[in-house]
Formats: sequence, C-alpha cells, structure tokens
Amino acid sequence: MTESRKRRQFNFDVVADIYDSAKYIIGPAERLAMIGNLKPDGKILDVACGTGWATIGASKIVGASGEVIGIDLSLKMLEIAMKKTASAGISNIKYLEGNAEALEFEEASFDNVICASSIFLLSDAENALSEWYRVLKPGGTVAFNTFGQDAFHPVSEIFHDRMVQFEEESTPRRRFSLAEPDQCKELLDNAGLINTKVINEDLGIYLGDKEDCWKQISNELAYRQRVASLSPTKLEAFKNEFLKDIDHLLTDQGIWVSLPVNFCIGEKPV
Repeated sequence: MTESRKRRQFNFDVVADIYDSAKYIIGPAERLAMIGNLKPDGKILDVACGTGWATIGASKIVGASGEVIGIDLSLKMLEIAMKKTASAGISNIKYLEGNAEALEFEEASFDNVICASSIFLLSDAENALSEWYRVLKPGGTVAFNTFGQDAFHPVSEIFHDRMVQFEEESTPRRRFSLAEPDQCKELLDNAGLINTKVINEDLGIYLGDKEDCWKQISNELAYRQRVASLSPTKLEAFKNEFLKDIDHLLTDQGIWVSLPVNFCIGEKPV
C-alpha cells in the first residue's frame, strides 16, 4: 500500500465513528442515488462508499434482483456500513475493501458507478474517472457529486477566521476541489462520457443548536485535522470564542448553513 493511500485510509478511519452524524454527508448521498439514472435489476458500484448511505439508497432502487457493491479503503467505514445494512435487513449489497483509483473489477462489469462526496478527495480525479469508465457497461452511467465553494456558509468563514487566531501557523482558507459546475462538466467530457450534465442544488440544512454546529463543522474532515493540532487549552478557548461568534445565527429552527451540491452525470457510449 502506498504512503498516500495509507494517509487517506487513516483520515477516514479517524472520522468513521462520527461519520453517520455528519448531516452534510447523508442528504447528498441519498439524493445522488435518486438522480443517478439507476434502474431496477441493475448492478451498481458505489466507489468510496463510506458508511453506505448512497449504497443503501441504490439498493432500494435496484431491488432484490439487483446488486450493489460498495468499496472503500477504510475498514472501519465498511464495518459500520455492514452493520447498518444488516440491521435494515438488506441482502443485495456487498462491501469490499477497494481503491477508487485502481479498481479490481473487469471491464464493463456495472450498469452504474456512483461516488458520493468523495471524488474531490482523491489524488487523481481524472485517473479515477477513467477507471470508473472502464468498468462501466456501454450505455451505463457515472454519477458523482461535489460541493460548491459556499458550502457551510456562513459558519465555515466564521470558523476559519477564529481558528487562525489559535493556530501556530496560519492555514489558508479551505477551497473545495471541483467546486465549479464547469470544472465538473469538463472532467466528465474529457473522460469520454456523453450526454453529460451537472445539476446544481442547494441542500442547505439547519444545525440544531450551537453545540450541534460545533460538532458538525469541527468534525468535517479538513477542519478536524486543524482542530486536532490545537492544545487542549487552545481548543477550549477556540471553541468558546466560536460559540460566541455564531450566537447571532441561532434561530428557533437552529443555525442555517448552505450546502450547494453539484450532481454530475454522464453516459458511456454504446
């Protein structure tokens, strides 16, 4: 296993236990399965499946005679996905350890390949997409999603601006890869897919209260690594200041954060 692959697996293993509480992951994953052109009886590959939200959504669409295979590098994620699937009594899903950029499947093995909220975390999105294209049957569809740059607005800006005051070395403001619809469509077109389209939707959510807001944003993968670098004393001080900063955002419904999502879809020529 390469060093970069080890680092990616470690990152996801450390967030595995809290992944299912990440509200910004669940909605896009379930929505992707709904609009990803999946068909009853189909054979689906869910790449970087995490704890199985899109996988389970896909399994409901293909039905008992269909099949869904979810792959991920994180064994902890897969363990959670398997337990969740078993407790729901779902029998048409198989989970395997697998690398999104080097698939161990034969050509033209799947009717659809989906990837929820993960392609922008890969080291080489173009290479990954070429692999997904390879295992896709002619006429089959690839579907993935990315986040827009305004994801988690306005909380993410407040979080960053306060955090830089506590870090030893200031970290640049995080920018999402593949955040622009034009970038996503170009990626699909360059892979040789046809009838490509990018559907932009805002799946914004209310976070229950200030503590829930802290939990959601501080456990987001990029921010979690920054939070972990703080000493306990600095972490407590940072959290207290952040909670004060977001007090004005609290409403009777909670704290609203935007969640612009690009749903990217393309077909393999027949």
